[in-house]
Amino acid sequence: LGLSKKDLPHHLDMKRASVLVPLFERKHDFDGESSRQTSSTQQYQSNLHVLFTQRPRKMSSHGGEVCFPGGRQDPEDDGDDVFTALREAHEEVGLHPRYIDTIGRMETVESKHSLCVTPIIGLVQPP
Repeated sequence: LGLSKKDLPHHLDMKRASVLVPLFERKHDFDGESSRQTSSTQQYQSNLHVLFTQRPRKMSSHGGEVCFPGGRQDPEDDGDDVFTALREAHEEVGLHPRYIDTIGRMETVESKHSLCVTPIIGLVQPP
């Protein structure tokens, strides 16, 4: 994983965008059988979740699609994919960058609108 750039060669000359893949933990209260562990069967309960958003249906671009928060890189982002992802997440869903630990960058992908999209993985910490 890591945070070093993972651009594919054919993405280098494309306009850029970034999305945040926000991971967060949610505490669950389980009672009865579902919370017990026995020596014969180990139960594994994951509390890690992913935050998705749904774009408004009336939007001209990607209307109604389920997606990660993100968007095009602005000139003031200085080519920083992580900054773009954090800025966009703050603008779109109110996640303040101070509560996000960026833990990885995935390989770039090409969007259907010919943007080079960089997924940034972030662990959301509670305030």
